[in-house]
Amino acid sequence: MKLLLSVFEQLSGLKINFHKSEIFCYGEAKQYETEYAEMFGCERGSYPFRYIGILMHHTKLRNADWGIIEERFKRKLSTWKAKHLSYGGRLILLNSVLSSLPIFMMSFFEIPKCVLKRLDFYRSTFFWQGNSDKKKYHLAKWDILCRPKDQGGLGIADLSITNKCLLSKWLFKLLNEDGT
Repeated sequence: MKLLLSVFEQLSGLKINFHKSEIFCYGEAKQYETEYAEMFGCERGSYPFRYIGILMHHTKLRNADWGIIEERFKRKLSTWKAKHLSYGGRLILLNSVLSSLPIFMMSFFEIPKCVLKRLDFYRSTFFWQGNSDKKKYHLAKWDILCRPKDQGGLGIADLSITNKCLLSKWLFKLLNEDGT
């Protein structure tokens, strides 16, 4: 096995860092996991783990696993001085930053409805009242604001539609490409 990996390294020019790597075994190989870990000099991996910032799990992601996105929202909102911004300024920040934070995870997983509802709550609260504690009335429904500008909305990205489009892209690729 180690010979196969050294051939891979020679052909590809890539070097595997076994100290940073983890090994995952499935099925019958699970009983040899300790031996493989010793052979390669790497740790045994366990679920869940992060790969390029995405939480990987052998089951469907739970709502709590999306907490990292909500934390990113809260961190961004806490640093902005929204009370000094006009509605136009808030709209630009909302479209350019808040609507793009969950894109990476949404391109791989379907976002749960309750998580989507909380993210829309943060975005609408930021748009209507900034970060002030004083409650302000929402002058239009959120789904109206998420419509394109030519349909009477403000062009705010609808995260559920964006999520479906990103996932559909993968389906389209799987159906139309030959795997090369």
